[in-house]
Amino acid sequence: MRKYKYCECFSIGGSAIYKLLMPYCNKIYVTEIDKDFDGDVYFPKISSEEWKVTEREQGHEDDENDFNYEYVTYERV
Repeated sequence: MRKYKYCECFSIGGSAIYKLLMPYCNKIYVTEIDKDFDGDVYFPKISSEEWKVTEREQGHEDDENDFNYEYVTYERV
């Protein structure tokens, strides 16, 4: 088996998968939507003691999207 120093992988969930993968992540890409939604499953809390924001980009509202949102990159401290 070949070992890599760095490998960028992506997961689109669900909640149990996120919880299992978080300890192995050094970087997280999150789309943060400025709206409260009803639901019973959420992304795990991102602790400011463990993660820092390294990039933040405002999303663009248009005819198909009426929510304010940001693309946020977190890196492990």
